[in-house]
Amino acid sequence: MVRGFLAPATLEEFCARVEEIKTQEPLSYDEMFQRHYVNGHAYFQKILHRMMLKIAVDTFKEELVASYSFLSFYQEGRGFCPPHRDRPECYRTIDICLRQRRPWALFVDGEEFLMEPGDAIFYAGSEQLHWRDVISEGNYCDLLFFHFSRAV
Repeated sequence: MVRGFLAPATLEEFCARVEEIKTQEPLSYDEMFQRHYVNGHAYFQKILHRMMLKIAVDTFKEELVASYSFLSFYQEGRGFCPPHRDRPECYRTIDICLRQRRPWALFVDGEEFLMEPGDAIFYAGSEQLHWRDVISEGNYCDLLFFHFSRAV
């Protein structure tokens, strides 16, 4: 886990953009995870995903290809992420906490991580089992994911 992965000004900018997205654009809903989401939003996909590719290559120490970005909005007392491994497009993942009322644990191969806004976790999405338990009443969490696949 990287504490303070996003600088405060960048976190503030991202959160302002997310608020615009949540109030001005249609959101998809995932019944299984009980969350709203936006897949591949232009702001994050075109501008930031390319910037994150270098960080991912440097961190994971392997050649990667930018796959897609994903915004996930978990509402108060609803939503969870069942134990799973991701599909190949999510071979490597950067998971960033944007905002929350209080920390909501992410488990990766059984290890618990408690993120604060601006923190990031780097993991092998298609190889490592990861999950979150049901989000508690009175809590919410907005997450930003950058996914990368293997370079061929």
